[in-house]
Amino acid sequence: MMNKQRVKTLFGILAVAAIGVGGVDAATVTWQGGVSADWTTGANWDPATAPGAADDVLIDGAGTYQPTLDLASGGVTVQSLSLGANNASTLTLANGDAGTKKLTIGGDCAIGGNGTLTHAANTTGESNKLNLAVAGNLTIVSGGAIDVAGRGYTAGNGPGAGGGNWGASHGGVGGRHNGSDPKPPYGSIAAPVALGSGGSGTGADGGGAVLIEVAGLLTNGGTITADGKANTGTLGGGGAGGAIALACGSLSGNGTLSANGGAPTAGWQGGGAGGRIAVTVTNGGSFGSIVMRAFGAIGFVSPNPTEDRGAAAGTIYLKKQGDTHGTLLVDNNSHARPYATVLTNGTFQFDSLIATNAGLAEVGGNATLDMSAGTIACSTNSRLIVGAGQLSLGSSHTLSNAIVSFKGTNAVTWNTSLTLGPNGVLTHEANNTTEAN
Repeated sequence: MMNKQRVKTLFGILAVAAIGVGGVDAATVTWQGGVSADWTTGANWDPATAPGAADDVLIDGAGTYQPTLDLASGGVTVQSLSLGANNASTLTLANGDAGTKKLTIGGDCAIGGNGTLTHAANTTGESNKLNLAVAGNLTIVSGGAIDVAGRGYTAGNGPGAGGGNWGASHGGVGGRHNGSDPKPPYGSIAAPVALGSGGSGTGADGGGAVLIEVAGLLTNGGTITADGKANTGTLGGGGAGGAIALACGSLSGNGTLSANGGAPTAGWQGGGAGGRIAVTVTNGGSFGSIVMRAFGAIGFVSPNPTEDRGAAAGTIYLKKQGDTHGTLLVDNNSHARPYATVLTNGTFQFDSLIATNAGLAEVGGNATLDMSAGTIACSTNSRLIVGAGQLSLGSSHTLSNAIVSFKGTNAVTWNTSLTLGPNGVLTHEANNTTEAN
C-alpha cells in the first residue's frame, strides 16, 4: 500500500511535469510577415507556427506584410501582445463583431509609439469592428494608436447616411446645406457599438467601432480615434463619427478619444455629426487627463466654412465607481449649430447632464429624460431643449447654472416643486415667421 509520503512525492513530480509541459507550450512568437498578411500562416512567424493561447506575441515591423487577424470563425486568444514598440507596425482585425468575435489577451497588451491597431474597412453593412478584451493592463504610449477613422459605413450608407448636400448623423444630427433634412441620430448612449454612417460624396466614410474591456489599468498616452471623413468633392456632406466604448478597472493618461464628424473644406456641404463615446471605470473615481471629443463638424458654403451648415455634437457618457446612472456630456467645441443632440425612443436617466461649449441636448420624440435624482448643468451658450419628449424632475428640483428651453407649443406639466436658483433659466426656442414655440 502506498504511504502518504509517497503519494505527496508522486503528486509533486506530476505537478513539476505539468509545469514543464506548460513552459514548453508557451513561447514568444514574433511576426516575420515574409509570406502574406495572414495571421494563421505559420511561415509568417518565428518560430514557424501561428500564436496560441499561451503565447506572447511580438509585432515590431518585420517583413513585407503587416498582419491581419480574421475573426470570421470566432475569437482568438493569446497571452500577451506587444505592437510597434520600435518600428512601424499595424495589426488589422477583420470580421470582428460586438459579441464573441474578438481578440482576447490573457495578460497585458502594449501598443508602442510606432504601433497601430485597427479593423478592416466596412462598406454597406457592419462587417468589421474592433473588439478587444484584456485580462491584465492595456498601455498605449505617445505615438501609439487605435485608429478606425473612416472605417465605418461608406458614403451614402448607414442608418444616418448623408445625401444631397447634407452630412451624416449618428450621435448627433448631421449638418444641412440644402435639400432634405438630415436623418435622425441612432445607437446607444451608454453602450455604443454602431458604426458611423457615411456622408455624401467622395471619401465621406463614417467612423468605425472600438469596443475594449480591460480588467486592470488602461493607460492611454496616445490616441483612440473613430472619426468620420470629409467629402473631398464640392457637393455633399461629411461622414459621422463612429463608436468608442471603453470599460476598464481604472483609467489614466493624457491621450485622446475622438469620434468627430467629417468636416468639408470646399463647395456647398453639411458637416458630419459627432459619434458616440462611452467610458466606464469600475474600480476608480478618475478618468485621468484623457481628452474626449465627439464634435459635430462645420459646414461649408463656398468660399468659406459656415456654422449654420454644421452638425450637432455626438454623446459622451461617463460612469465611474460610485455612480448610479453616470453622466451625459454634450460638447460641441464652442461651435453653435442649428441642430441638437437628440435623445429619442426610450427612458434615459443620468446622475448629471452637462451641455457645454455650444452643446444642445434635446429630449425628442418617444423619449423621457428622468433627472429626478440628477442635476442639469449648462454653460451660457448651451441648453437642454424639451422637444417632443418628456422631462421628469421628481418631486423637488432646484435648477441652477442651467438653461431649459421649450420647443413647440404643447403644454408641459411638472409635478414638482421647482426652484430657480442662481443662473437657472426657463425659456423657449426662438421663433421665425410663425409661432412655433
